[in-house]
Amino acid sequence: MEADLRRARLPGLDAPHADLTSAVLEGADLTGACLRSAALDRAVLRGVIARDVVFDRARLVRADVRESSLAGASLRYADLSHAALDRSTLVGAVLAHANLHRTSRRAPT
Repeated sequence: MEADLRRARLPGLDAPHADLTSAVLEGADLTGACLRSAALDRAVLRGVIARDVVFDRARLVRADVRESSLAGASLRYADLSHAALDRSTLVGAVLAHANLHRTSRRAPT
């Protein structure tokens, strides 16, 4: 069963290694959360506020992260293959060694 956390307020959440596969976090506030090594494959993160979130080594394969704020987020070694990042803000985000294979990314308008 998928977790439905739409519009949840979760700033500072500490959930390394969490299994949020296919979770719906649309519009959630994850500011400053730690999701290191979390499984977020096929998760819906559309419109999330994920400023300064640690996604290091997380799996976001085929995740929907469109129209989100990832400013200052750390995505070191994260797997974002086939993820949708269209119209998301990535200012100051760290993507060192991240897998961006077939990731869609259209700039915000």
